[in-house]
Amino acid sequence: AQMASEKEMLKNSLRQIALMIEDRESMQQELDRLADTLERNFSGLVDILAFAIEAKSPFHRGHIRKVVDISVYLAEKFDLPEQTVADIEIAARLHELGRLALTDKMARVIPETYPAEEKAFYINHSVEAAAMLERFAGFERVAAILRHLYENDDGTGFPDRLRKKQIPIGSRILAGADLLDYLAYRNKQNSLEDAFRQIEGFVGNRLDARVVRYLYEYACTHPVTEQDAARPVKLFELKSGMQLAAGIYTRSGAKLLPMNTILRKELIAQIVIGLVLVGFGW
Repeated sequence: AQMASEKEMLKNSLRQIALMIEDRESMQQELDRLADTLERNFSGLVDILAFAIEAKSPFHRGHIRKVVDISVYLAEKFDLPEQTVADIEIAARLHELGRLALTDKMARVIPETYPAEEKAFYINHSVEAAAMLERFAGFERVAAILRHLYENDDGTGFPDRLRKKQIPIGSRILAGADLLDYLAYRNKQNSLEDAFRQIEGFVGNRLDARVVRYLYEYACTHPVTEQDAARPVKLFELKSGMQLAAGIYTRSGAKLLPMNTILRKELIAQIVIGLVLVGFGW
């Protein structure tokens, strides 16, 4: 009788365990379904916002797609985690979200033509965009990238006067991508050389030197014209007579050699020694 009772207890226990497993599997399926729905809704909201931004500003059509392309290229060159790359891609798609607050008159012209009062309003658009996104769960990291879009590498930027690595890497990348598209790809009067001559002036003040390094690489592989094409070379491939298509910087942003420098044997030797001793940004 005791054995029969123990067998019955064992059967009941096994039955309860089976029910628990079934309930857990059912719960996991429901969680998976909700996660999938949330992901689709998140992606759908990004799509809607990106469409609204481009519809608001005809001048900027195509700008978002190019900035996304450049930003993702740079993020992957920095070997950032997959989630960080995804956050940067979304931030690039929404980096002009604050433009939705612009008047129709402001949206129809380029920011460089704004009077002083409108320029002050415009530069605040990234902070407004961040505040808008912070209201939605899941956008916190993207909002942080947008908030610090106008911080400067030297700490003179807006809104929190962050400097160098205090600035989120996504913000630093996005600032460079935005500027490259404007100077090289959207300004048809600029050659790529002209664009990078201007970009070099921002190294160490507005832009991170490491970001500029990868902007050069992107431009070499995505030239505006055939004349702008340049071939990246390895250190051991450097030869006398070669012309630098890009400047060479230390990791701290100090310029060592300007673009268009004609290489000589002694310069190549300096590059090799500098790379070994102090670490170039190239």
